[in-house]
Amino acid sequence: MGMIFLPHFTSSIVARSLVSWAFVRALVTVGSSALEGALRLAPPDHPLRIAPVAVLAVLAIVAVLGRVSARRRNEDLFLLSLGYGRARLFATMLVPITLAELAIGIAVRL
Repeated sequence: MGMIFLPHFTSSIVARSLVSWAFVRALVTVGSSALEGALRLAPPDHPLRIAPVAVLAVLAIVAVLGRVSARRRNEDLFLLSLGYGRARLFATMLVPITLAELAIGIAVRL
């Protein structure tokens, strides 16, 4: 069976994951800065820099939020019936935010 491309659902899933990522990333960035200030640690050399473990936590939180959102909207079952599996749903959510994290990582290091 050929690849199914559903522009409405794909753009909706990507947009929701990017909005969730921006919100979670902002919370983690502010939380990391506050924690470093409370513990009197040296501040990072760039305000957008967070620990690699925190980046993985952001990705995991966004994946869980996206899964819950798709489940509540019954999108996952609908897309599954069209051959758009759960792995592809997670890839649709995680690839754009992973690329955004990589772009931030590269920009911070320059």
